[in-house]
Amino acid sequence: MFKSITPKFINQLDTYLLRNHPVLWMSKIHYAIWHGALLWIISAVLGYIIPINLKGNIEYGLWYFLFTVLGLVILCFWIYRFVIFNKEKDYGSKKFSDEYKNFILVFFATAIFLLVPWPFEMIYNQRVAALYTDGEVLQDINTLNERDPYLANSTNYYYSWYDSITKVQYFNVRHLNPVGGNYYTPYYLRSDSAKYPGLLTDFQLYKQYKPITDISVLQRKIEEFIVVAEKYNCRVNESAKVIAERYLSLLARDKIPTSEFYGYSYHYELSTIFNNLCEAKFKTLFIFSIDYLWVMFYVIISIVAFLLLFKITGWKQYLITLVVLLLYPLIMFIFSQLVPYSNTIRGSTFFETSMLALIIFSMVSLFVTIKNNRCFKPFYNVLNQLFYITLIYSPLLVVLFLHDNTNVFHYSNYWNYDRGHDGEQATSIVTQYDAQLSNLNYQYWAEEYNRWITLMKYFGIGVFIFTLPLFKNLFVKQISLPRKY
Repeated sequence: MFKSITPKFINQLDTYLLRNHPVLWMSKIHYAIWHGALLWIISAVLGYIIPINLKGNIEYGLWYFLFTVLGLVILCFWIYRFVIFNKEKDYGSKKFSDEYKNFILVFFATAIFLLVPWPFEMIYNQRVAALYTDGEVLQDINTLNERDPYLANSTNYYYSWYDSITKVQYFNVRHLNPVGGNYYTPYYLRSDSAKYPGLLTDFQLYKQYKPITDISVLQRKIEEFIVVAEKYNCRVNESAKVIAERYLSLLARDKIPTSEFYGYSYHYELSTIFNNLCEAKFKTLFIFSIDYLWVMFYVIISIVAFLLLFKITGWKQYLITLVVLLLYPLIMFIFSQLVPYSNTIRGSTFFETSMLALIIFSMVSLFVTIKNNRCFKPFYNVLNQLFYITLIYSPLLVVLFLHDNTNVFHYSNYWNYDRGHDGEQATSIVTQYDAQLSNLNYQYWAEEYNRWITLMKYFGIGVFIFTLPLFKNLFVKQISLPRKY
């Protein structure tokens, strides 16, 4: 398929690489770059032309999923072209450095197809952010938050209480709720007033609010709200005079039942609009978050490991390896769930121990295989493949096991501090000091655990990359040796 939908000059390049650069030719990187670039261009163009609707939640996740599926489909065709020729199995020459070249090329090709959503996400997000300036958006949020209580269109702002006799919730529009004044401020901006000094806080809005009885002044404030709403294509169906009269009628009453407040569409539309704008302007796009980047790295490097392994092992043992990787964790989990709840086997300890046991057993079998220079057994070959695939994750699993099942990271100490003094609740100074000290100790060891997780990430990656040529020689040797069943 790649050749039929590829321009002639790429196919000519394919012939040139076959004759002069066989490693590049086998990777089919030229096809990956060409078709990957086309997908990225399509993704970017759609990011430019798809209409923006600020009144609804922007479905970044949906578009990401659609482009990822498209990238996976084309990736499958590239994988087919990549695996159909294997110079190791065809007795070609192999060099120590070839595996590193192979790894980099396959990693890059896989990443091209799996990161197809990036252009769309970046361009579309930038288009949303560029609709209005930062200062303009923050000022409009302040205007709406300051004026909205005078529209009396929501129960979010006002002081309320519950009448236990009539079982009715009441409100009074003369007083604001101290923590309910910034309805239009997205929640992720409310907790960082130092970063956005121009944005009014709950307390500032609470102090500024003064009930207004002059209808002309009241109408002017309501009109200011309407002007900002219309700026974002939100229409307030009622006139400023009608809204002002409703507010004054409510102001004259000491208590108003909740049932007399009605929701208005513009109220929720404006909230959604500013949430979309602030996400685009002030939040890091999820494709640039650390967690996402690590997940994508592990997904890509896992695909690369499976592809490289497929080319240097027999397909029967390879399929058995896949079956073991799928069924072994499932069987261990089911077994742990069949025992009674009171049994420790049911917890995570048994599952994590069974995973470590498989990895350790496969590591031991690796040394047995290395010593055997005359023949190999498919059973050991499967175990070697398991160790190769899980090598990058094994250090992380060890740290997780130590954290969950031992006290190396002092996890259990946090729950064992003295909560009382002489049988009383933790109210004395000594007890409060012990509690705070224990909490600080917990935070220290939690950070230490995270530090070791980070170290093991890089350690696993480093060991995996360093041993690539060694595993290649081992598996190629196993293909060449006679089999002993």
